[in-house]
Amino acid sequence: MKQIKITASSLFLFVVATFLLFACNDKDAAPLGDPKELQLQTNAEEFARLLAAREKHEGPTFEIKNLKREGNVLKIIVEGPGSVASYKVVWDGVLLESYPAQARIVLAYSQTGEVEHTAILTHELTVDLKELFGPNIDPKDVTVNVSNGSQPIDTAIDPNGSVSNK
Repeated sequence: MKQIKITASSLFLFVVATFLLFACNDKDAAPLGDPKELQLQTNAEEFARLLAAREKHEGPTFEIKNLKREGNVLKIIVEGPGSVASYKVVWDGVLLESYPAQARIVLAYSQTGEVEHTAILTHELTVDLKELFGPNIDPKDVTVNVSNGSQPIDTAIDPNGSVSNK
């Protein structure tokens, strides 16, 4: 019979190779980022691109079910796939000077990597308007127009909390 001699270096290489094999093939790994954290950005070009793309949208669609205001916080109730981290809010950076002032944002499905799941779920997306608009704008005096990035439907919420669809 032949004896197999295992050295410390070959054992180490075997352990490392096994670890890398299983680490790279884990399909159930958690997505990057906090699954409860919504992406926020101010970007006029991205805002315009998302609005233009929704006419011929390809990919997952979602529905904005309701908007609520609680102080400086806007809550967007959305029904769609993925997790909260699968969505992003983009403000064009413009505050329309009317009474009350108006801000336009678009909510988009921002799939990064593989879809966690395709089931339609209800999510409450929380947007701190003070954080988004900056310290010089009082969100309580702003009507926020929210555009659905997956279909041409817009919803607005007034400073008093009245919600309307356009």
